[in-house]
Amino acid sequence: MGIFDRIILTIYSLSLTVLSAVLVGVAAGWTLPQDFIQKTLQTVNGRWTVGVTSAVFTVVSLRFIWYVFTPRFPRRAIVHEAEFGDVYVSLDAVENLVKKVARQVRGVRDVKAKVDNTQAGLVVSLRAVVAPDTSIPEASAELQNTLKRYVKDVVGVNIAQTRVVIVNIAGEARRGRTE
Repeated sequence: MGIFDRIILTIYSLSLTVLSAVLVGVAAGWTLPQDFIQKTLQTVNGRWTVGVTSAVFTVVSLRFIWYVFTPRFPRRAIVHEAEFGDVYVSLDAVENLVKKVARQVRGVRDVKAKVDNTQAGLVVSLRAVVAPDTSIPEASAELQNTLKRYVKDVVGVNIAQTRVVIVNIAGEARRGRTE
């Protein structure tokens, strides 16, 4: 639940608490709230205020009902059925793994990755920057092979396709450190 939902839930709960307390008072014989509601409903502005307030409470109630019945697992996830229950691996986690592994390939400087889950397996799209002294066909092939092996070993899912787009060649080659 996000911070916005938490704030709305707090306001909603406090409002219902006050309303419940007022209704308990009305049930005990307190007539002031009844008189106020009757006077409010006799004016057009009062009816509009009550109607808009009721509509807001209805929308917020439906939002919370929807939140309760939606799964709390990542929407973009890989599901492994294990002996004691399901294991969900977020595709965001796989994307971070792909970036980490791709940066370790010789000649690759910067990587942006996107991972999609299809019936055939994962589809990995990479946008990379390579060093100027790097053979692009060799680096691309090494990227594809390394990612396929590593993701299969760590996540347990096959990569069906790896798209590599070299978006830029870095300005200068890396120099070794001299100390």
